[in-house]
Amino acid sequence: MILYFAYLLFREAYRGVNIDAVGVGTATNPLALGFTFTALNPYFLLWWLSIGMALVAQVQSLGLASLAIIYPAHMWLDFAWLTLVAELSGRGSRALSPRSQRVLLALLATILVIFATNTIIKSTLNTSILP
Repeated sequence: MILYFAYLLFREAYRGVNIDAVGVGTATNPLALGFTFTALNPYFLLWWLSIGMALVAQVQSLGLASLAIIYPAHMWLDFAWLTLVAELSGRGSRALSPRSQRVLLALLATILVIFATNTIIKSTLNTSILP
């Protein structure tokens, strides 16, 4: 999946970003798309099997009433974070020239290729190219 995302970024860097077309495409249901990418993410599953389950157990030990406080607080933080990311992304796309955007996308795609390569090497050869 990381390599696929890198490919998409390289493709957009080559073509150039069309701000008017952002959000338009084959993905007509962003909720289903988000669910699919989350469900296929092995790190999401590992997080739930390790940290997530420990957090659920801790909330359970505090009692059901604590869930009424912790869940809305968690959801509010998710929405606040995603809103901040969307706003900063919008400002960045308006502040950068089209050429700068293409260079930034190519740089981010290169970083994704490095992470994907590291993940493959780490899982097959039990060594890492990153510190």
